Amino acid sequence: MSRQYSVQQQNALTLAAIKQTAAWWRARPLPDALRQYAASHGVALGAALMLDLRLAYPGMPAVYGRLLSADGHFIHFKMDLDDDLRPLPGSAAWDDISARYDLAAHKRGTGVGYGELCKKVLQEMNHGAP
Repeated sequence: MSRQYSVQQQNALTLAAIKQTAAWWRARPLPDALRQYAASHGVALGAALMLDLRLAYPGMPAVYGRLLSADGHFIHFKMDLDDDLRPLPGSAAWDDISARYDLAAHKRGTGVGYGELCKKVLQEMNHGAP
């Protein structure tokens, strides 16, 4: 029989997973091409929250993923790289997908929305606990 978690426990587990992923990526070097591409869109990756990043995954672009910028925008990005690890012309994409994220602070049955949990982690990582 599987254990069922309360809404608060589910939110705590999701929050812990977001923190773990973000901390893991902050502790590792990111591709220069991604840093430069993000900077060209006004996003400093050192202050952003990396939600998902895939590097050279078979059948997919060389670099793709999702992040939360320091100013609160959820971004989906992707790019293919040449042999010198520069973006191939026309392969890069940078899309604001903020509208897809649940930013509810309180929602019956599900608690805090995923987007709101991400913003909480971003605040904690950039400015300490609220």
